[in-house]
Amino acid sequence: MSAAAGAGLWLLAAAAAWLLGMLAGPRLLRAMWRGRPLTRQPVAPGAWPPGLPAGAARPAFSVLVAARDEQAAIAARIANLMALQAPPGGVEIVVVSDGSTDGTAEIVRACQEQAPPDRPLTLVELAPNRGKEAAVLEAARSARGSWLALTDATTEWQPDVLLRFAEAAAADPTIGAVSGRVRYHARAGGVVEGFATYQRLVVGQRRAGGLAAQQVSTSGACSAIRADCFDRYVPNMNSDLQLMLLAAERGLRTVYVADAVAFEEPRTGVGEELRARQRIMRLCLVSIPPLFQRLWRAGAWLPLLLLLATKLSRWLIWLPVLAAIAGLCALAAAVEPHWALGGRVGLLFVTAALAVGVTHLLGLRLPGGRIARQIGAACGYASLAVAATVVALWQVMRGQRSLAWRPERPTG
Repeated sequence: MSAAAGAGLWLLAAAAAWLLGMLAGPRLLRAMWRGRPLTRQPVAPGAWPPGLPAGAARPAFSVLVAARDEQAAIAARIANLMALQAPPGGVEIVVVSDGSTDGTAEIVRACQEQAPPDRPLTLVELAPNRGKEAAVLEAARSARGSWLALTDATTEWQPDVLLRFAEAAAADPTIGAVSGRVRYHARAGGVVEGFATYQRLVVGQRRAGGLAAQQVSTSGACSAIRADCFDRYVPNMNSDLQLMLLAAERGLRTVYVADAVAFEEPRTGVGEELRARQRIMRLCLVSIPPLFQRLWRAGAWLPLLLLLATKLSRWLIWLPVLAAIAGLCALAAAVEPHWALGGRVGLLFVTAALAVGVTHLLGLRLPGGRIARQIGAACGYASLAVAATVVALWQVMRGQRSLAWRPERPTG
């Protein structure tokens, strides 16, 4: 076998190992970690919010809504939260208007006047815009709940979401944070169909993380954390990743509650989805170094390894794709005719997949029925996600580390 063929085989093996780790990693870690503590040296529980008198009456949950220029959605969101079934202890709602320039704050004030006594509504106004992560922190400082639930202005919760969260927390005192399941309303279009395929992968990984009894992130549209874990929250890190970190530093787990369901509207435009994916990826990439540092210091090896096996492997999926393409090229350059034929066939397949994906994103449908449409949607969204990740990585390497937040639909 020639050196080119050997290099090609090694590259293909590396790509296959990457995919195997992404799919099977959580289950393998579960088998290795059974019975071990989550954190080497748990941090003592903190007091939250600052200045709350000891023994003060506290609702069970404070629902935090970060909003910027959401006058079209905020009234419906508040109405949805007012209609939630309350767990024992009650619920309060805190809305932060993050430098809104429209009528968001005025609508919230009007809703305050109609809020029932057992479902208080608080408005926090920030000026200028500080970004979503900072807005969440300001909302939490005004919250009194024993648990802090995070959501978005464009989300709709099923009535029993908080009950499901409360049941999970009551059943296991080692739980520090919970994440619900976000479902997206069905819409036509290549971006939406491709996003649905991507979400199936995400949900599958979250379920696998459930087998490992630990999630590596939460959904910003539907999640909650114990208030006594929140005092180490910082506004320069992605909150979806940070809730897991805050719980892990206390030796507590983050779990996936599949029957706590929220709904979002999917993005339908290619440009809109590309910008949103790019912004989300830049935010996550900026958050990874401090996240790893704090997990390492806490000795939280299981969350750290799961982060590598799930989030990072999915975000950087373009690396094994490039490795596979390079491996096929190396095989095509080998002396043996059968390797060359296999390499050319593989390259032809990859090129065809990219062409089908781009065609689907442009709204053109190829013949072949439902299966062909799903393949086209998956290839198209994969191409879009890879492009967004590469651009985000390039921006971070060039020093563009801003965490500025703008309304996106969906945010998760």
